[in-house]
Amino acid sequence: MNALPRRRALAAALACAGLAACAMPPRVQARDAAAAAVPVGAAGRAEPALRRGVNLSQWFELGQDEPFTPAQLLAVRRAGFDHVRIPFDPEKLGWKPGAGAAMPGWSRYRAGVDAALAAGLDVIVDMHPGHELKKRMEASRSDETAFVDLWRDLARRLADTAPERVAIEPYNEPQYYGFKPADWDRVQARLIAAVRESLPRHALLLTGYNGGSFEGLKQTALVDDPHVIWLVHFYLPYVFTHQGANWLDNLHTAVGFMRDVRWPASELAAHPPSLSIPHPKAGKELGAYRDENWDAARVDAYFADVAAWARDRQVRVLCNEFGVIRPNVDPDSRWRWIGDVRRAAEHHGIGWTIWAYTASFGIATRSAPGADPVLDPQATAALGLVPRR
Repeated sequence: MNALPRRRALAAALACAGLAACAMPPRVQARDAAAAAVPVGAAGRAEPALRRGVNLSQWFELGQDEPFTPAQLLAVRRAGFDHVRIPFDPEKLGWKPGAGAAMPGWSRYRAGVDAALAAGLDVIVDMHPGHELKKRMEASRSDETAFVDLWRDLARRLADTAPERVAIEPYNEPQYYGFKPADWDRVQARLIAAVRESLPRHALLLTGYNGGSFEGLKQTALVDDPHVIWLVHFYLPYVFTHQGANWLDNLHTAVGFMRDVRWPASELAAHPPSLSIPHPKAGKELGAYRDENWDAARVDAYFADVAAWARDRQVRVLCNEFGVIRPNVDPDSRWRWIGDVRRAAEHHGIGWTIWAYTASFGIATRSAPGADPVLDPQATAALGLVPRR
């Protein structure tokens, strides 16, 4: 249950590893001041700063229909981000439990990681299984072992990456609903052991059970490893961040039918939201949003609790998902929420990785299909980004 204390130190500017095939510009020679102070583990090796990042969703998961070119990755860095999280669904890359470590799409994924590094971005390698694959893994010891064996192989394939530049996230948002925390602790310990065989000093991004929530994290056993970063995801309140999401279980929530829910909750009286389809739970859910008075102060209080938890345990914590769905949402409210969350995280010394650069939660848009995504002007202000040349 112990977590080793961390020291802070200034890291030397890191040179980027170039990829001839990517035709990238000359190596990046220095980072901005905000990213210069990075944690240093007990062995003296710097870890990625992971201060301000963005998720590159749907490049190697979901529809795989949002690829990034070297020029686009360079634009992400120039916008002011210091890292990217690159999710991958092993099934989408051709892997199946029981088929060993064969993953035909891995070379494409590794090329994406290398291109991001060459653009001057640190990288979170994030295994992001789909919902059904998670269910099978969490219900079957043999499928669980297949995941562990896969990570043992992937860690060997990543052994040539620099611990100063690459962090490993073995499993996004474990579900384990209805399980005991100890069930996830056991599985996570197996994943850690598999990764550490080949990557002893890379930062490991670990999570709690129950969807990777802070509540689940508080019940998760800490590990005695100086290179661990603990994760929280923040999408509260869901009636605002997920309004109109068509993948929600509409039998148990009205959120998928909600439209034009404003932020903060005090806006409800002046701007009543609407429902695309009537739902018996709508009044209760919107009433809770109003009565709990969701606003910037409440968000700040949440991150204050996360920071206090981390401080008491002398561990590092990262919020590597937060965001608001884009369709049917008042744009001003959306950017206010994003700004409030970003400021709260930074106020309490917590790095962040917004979900996501493109797609339905995107902070960048394409002028036409196939066009390069362009960061929305409001994103720079809401995220406090300082563009680079």
